Amino acid sequence: MILLYSLISLAFAEPQVVTLAEGQQAPFQGTLFNKEATAAILAESSAEKERCDARIQLEVKKSQIELQRDLDYAETEFESCELALDELSEKHIDLTKKYNRVIVMRPYIFSGGIISGIALTLAVAYAIDGVQQ
Repeated sequence: MILLYSLISLAFAEPQVVTLAEGQQAPFQGTLFNKEATAAILAESSAEKERCDARIQLEVKKSQIELQRDLDYAETEFESCELALDELSEKHIDLTKKYNRVIVMRPYIFSGGIISGIALTLAVAYAIDGVQQ
């Protein structure tokens, strides 16, 4: 079929189809195909269309598989990021609780340091007074 169209386009004339009997003279100059050649051209054209359709389907399927692979990879990465974010969130909560405990304990630690300092100062003063006597 493609061959037939290319031959017609080369002629730069209107397509003409005439059925001839054996021995009859063709009414125009050109290429004459018998029924078998015409059938072969049409069959080849049909087969080429089927091969083209098969190649298109194959490429579409390959593209679908690649896109699905990329989607699966992206979903896996997303889930991994969510897990990492959850772990960081838990660590943040733990550190916040620990920090808050230290903040709550600061007055007690400060008071304990003052009392310990006073007690140590009194103990040293008592020891020095006891040595001098």
